[in-house]
Amino acid sequence: MKRTEDKLVTAVHQVAYHRNGIGGAGFHAVLFDTPYEVCSNCKGHDSAGWTNAATGAPAPCPHCKGTTFETSSIRMLAMVFDEPGHVAVVDVAKLSDPAVGVAFGVNSWRGDQFEPELRAAIVATESDGSVRVGPFAIPTKRRSPQ
Repeated sequence: MKRTEDKLVTAVHQVAYHRNGIGGAGFHAVLFDTPYEVCSNCKGHDSAGWTNAATGAPAPCPHCKGTTFETSSIRMLAMVFDEPGHVAVVDVAKLSDPAVGVAFGVNSWRGDQFEPELRAAIVATESDGSVRVGPFAIPTKRRSPQ
């Protein structure tokens, strides 16, 4: 994923702690937006930012050959576990598409790239539905929708 701004997490919508049953490793769920550059013509391909290796010039979209790109955003869901390096990130729209779902390589994101910003968001954002109390999660009053 190409950074279109200094931050990969541009908006945090919800943060909640999940205890993951009785014996499972608890995690924080974070619903957030991230910037994404798309071809202005075909709208769905992360082709922005690639360059022609021989000339160094920006490469056109490999699908429609467009050369104009725009910034959009993707709604993502992260599961952030206590142990450093244990972060899973998925695209919510792709997750809900039966043709994609959780397919590796199609809905696979590098959690390590998002990790520092997600951990900061967990500390800075009021929980929406549960808070961590020791190894447990305690339900709280949900925030009103934004």
